[in-house]
Amino acid sequence: MDNFIAFAEVAAAIIATMGLAMWLEWLALNGLLHLMPGQPDPRRGARISEARIAASPRQGKPGPTDLPALTVFPH
Repeated sequence: MDNFIAFAEVAAAIIATMGLAMWLEWLALNGLLHLMPGQPDPRRGARISEARIAASPRQGKPGPTDLPALTVFPH
């Protein structure tokens, strides 16, 4: 009977430790995912480009500043 109780204590400690480790891993990954940028809205980018071209002193001629920005995490 003493061996069974000792085995149950060790098993419970292992299961509790694994549960804590998985919870901390989920918490860390959830926090990192909240820091990642979302997908850009293509309509918003089009409005900004149109406004930039309209405000350009070159009257809408394409140039190096009119290129869309590259995203860090393309999807």
